[in-house]
Amino acid sequence: MVDNLKAAVLDPDWFEPNLNPKMADFARHYGTVVVPTAPRRPEHKGKVEAGVKYAQDNACKGRTFDSLGAQNQFLAEWERTTADTRIHGTVRQQVRTLFEAERPALRALPESLFPSFTEARRKVHRDGHVEFERAYYSVPPEYLAREVWVRGESRLIRIFNHRQEAIAVHARVEAGRFATTAAHIHEHKRHGVERGANYWLDRCRLIGPSCARWAEGLNTQRGAYAIRSLQGLVSLTKTHPADAIEQAAMRAVGNGTYRLSDLRRLIGEPDNVVQVDFLEAHPLIRPMDAYRLDPFSS
Repeated sequence: MVDNLKAAVLDPDWFEPNLNPKMADFARHYGTVVVPTAPRRPEHKGKVEAGVKYAQDNACKGRTFDSLGAQNQFLAEWERTTADTRIHGTVRQQVRTLFEAERPALRALPESLFPSFTEARRKVHRDGHVEFERAYYSVPPEYLAREVWVRGESRLIRIFNHRQEAIAVHARVEAGRFATTAAHIHEHKRHGVERGANYWLDRCRLIGPSCARWAEGLNTQRGAYAIRSLQGLVSLTKTHPADAIEQAAMRAVGNGTYRLSDLRRLIGEPDNVVQVDFLEAHPLIRPMDAYRLDPFSS
């Protein structure tokens, strides 16, 4: 029986309280249940409060301890010699005697301790991922823009919906990295990702021959890292005419420039901009050896 502190109860309700997922898992792990009181009704858990008050007034009142260990050692001895020997005010029996009678009916503790983890409520981003400790984890597409619970364990990340049902599990990744499950990618996006560079090269060739040459050169230089830039080239057709993109791609190929940012810049430049190329060889340019001093000449 607990009151409605946020660590235990997210939404207080006498009939259907919404428990904190961590508290609910804690109860399941130890084979027990958590039953909250009605809001603003501390008298519903009077026996719990009475036990705390008894320990404070009898064991701890007027005493100080050098450390937590010293306090725990004192309380263990106090419980054995004082608390367990008293006659309980409700059942009118000695506490130790009644406990020994009830011991056979108690369940054994689980083999492992309740796992330590942190969790937080997160909103799913438009790309289908949630951020947790500066890393990103995918969820099924039906949870796009909705809130979910993310639980971080030592090696795993578990994601739950508002009904505390598990919807995704990922191995932890480093900050800044993405953990994506293929089944979480929406159908209309999945084919482009799975087909890879060949799919996006074909899309670039449809724009024009200059875009095809620029895309092929980019793919040769950057390999798998070129896919995002190829997607960016295709997306330029949404905001710029194909002729303008073709002109920019032709100039970029001529300049040996294979960065999407440079291609965007060239689209915005007027056609009369003259590109001056630096020459490495010319009759008027003396070779560098000519500038070396002969140590034996005056």
